[in-house]
Amino acid sequence: MLRRAFRQRIYGMQKMNQKLFWQLIERAYDPQCAENPCDGLKNTLQGVPLGDLVAFNIIYLNYRKSLYTPSHIAAAYLINEGVLNDEYFSMYTEPLVIAPEDCFTDVMVRADGLMDHAVYERVLLLDPYPFSSVPEDIGDQRFGERWRHSMAEALATFSFRRLNDVTLDGKKGVEIVTRDLCRTLVPRLYASLEGICEWYN
Repeated sequence: MLRRAFRQRIYGMQKMNQKLFWQLIERAYDPQCAENPCDGLKNTLQGVPLGDLVAFNIIYLNYRKSLYTPSHIAAAYLINEGVLNDEYFSMYTEPLVIAPEDCFTDVMVRADGLMDHAVYERVLLLDPYPFSSVPEDIGDQRFGERWRHSMAEALATFSFRRLNDVTLDGKKGVEIVTRDLCRTLVPRLYASLEGICEWYN
């Protein structure tokens, strides 16, 4: 009953946008919705129309794309103990976007902010895949081929990023990561984690 009332209140005549996206994420963390955020998101997205479910997924991917910056590459390098490639960086970006909006907004512009938000002590240790796959799972279950076709259309115009798309001082991707870069961009993460990384420059 609570879930139905929430869906009726939050959707109304709205179309999916960034504001609504974050309302849905926040709702997933509400203990009245479910015991854990993954189940909370499942419960919340059950009533989302097909077009809005596709839009939710694209907004999620766009937020992940916004994290392709030198500071986040440095943070991911440290968190992954000096091992980083496109797959590892993708795994780094997934849980960052599933935190509440105030946490993500801060960390998006200030990667060292990971040290300030208790939620990241939890989400960075979890496998984010069950959470990030919720829209896909619900889309498949509720809409089947219509979901897959709609997502394929949406992704046809979506531009994914790779580490090598990020350049700095003539270097690209993981090549930009140095001790000096980490000290400058993510000093607290560097102070905590530099000892577990192998440094080549």
